[in-house]
Amino acid sequence: MGSFHATCAISHMTLYRQRTSIQLLIPMYGDDDISLAEHKNLICSNEGAQALYSPFGFPIHGRYYDYGRIDKIERDKGVEDLEKFFGIRIEEIIAKINRAKDGEIEGIKNGDTYLKLGMAFYRTEVLEHLQRGWDEVDLTNPDRYTSAQRLKKFLEAAQKEPANLEEQRAAIMEKRKAKQQLTEDELEILFTNSDSKHQHSYITFRSNSFLSKMDIDFTAQQSDIIKQWMFLRRMGEMDRILMPSSYGGQDINHAEIYLLNEVVQDLLVEDLEDYYDDWGEDAPDDVAPILRSHGRGKKFRELGI
Repeated sequence: MGSFHATCAISHMTLYRQRTSIQLLIPMYGDDDISLAEHKNLICSNEGAQALYSPFGFPIHGRYYDYGRIDKIERDKGVEDLEKFFGIRIEEIIAKINRAKDGEIEGIKNGDTYLKLGMAFYRTEVLEHLQRGWDEVDLTNPDRYTSAQRLKKFLEAAQKEPANLEEQRAAIMEKRKAKQQLTEDELEILFTNSDSKHQHSYITFRSNSFLSKMDIDFTAQQSDIIKQWMFLRRMGEMDRILMPSSYGGQDINHAEIYLLNEVVQDLLVEDLEDYYDDWGEDAPDDVAPILRSHGRGKKFRELGI
């Protein structure tokens, strides 16, 4: 196969040399393969964007290179976490996904997890658009019964959990077997429920969650967590699900995507205008500016301006 592009899994635009982010994916239910047998009519799930896949790790940022890979990768903590977990360089992690089989993962740590991975390519600016507002999330006094409140509870529980909990628990168990006196702190560690912090996690399939498998610093990487949570929330609001990207061939599709988006925007505005009258004073704040802006733009297009 010759040189080829990938497509953004959200906008479907061709990626060839632009800023590109890769999100590693893992089957939401932990199976090796995704089955659509139960979704032949509609993909129906209460898991929002994670109906089929959940994220594994934080997005990897670089520029699309070729052959389904990126270069100029930003070496951040998320990249280091992935390299530590799989024991190979990030470039190898990306290159071998869905290309390595059982007998071809020698030298890769946690090979069972690795063989389950997929990946989605995103135009980085599109990803950042869906993360917008992450730095304004109120984790001090979030509204009750909201996803922000659940996120706050998750972060609080994760940050309180001792580092290397399982190692500490094993050492304390040995001390207990030797009938040595345990301190109050050791007793708390011994009886800490290792799954308790994940009951409010934004990652759906918790036993396969990278947040429980990898050495995540829940304080230093809190901004990455909030960005990912915001992205998943917005994907769910748009009724989009995490899926691997499509093969992009050797031609760009920008003109066709642009023309399609024009038609879609016109249809969306038609529907918003119908809803707007019904909403009255309860109309969302962002609708009126959309209607005004789109109306002006459409008039300009009709005038050939």
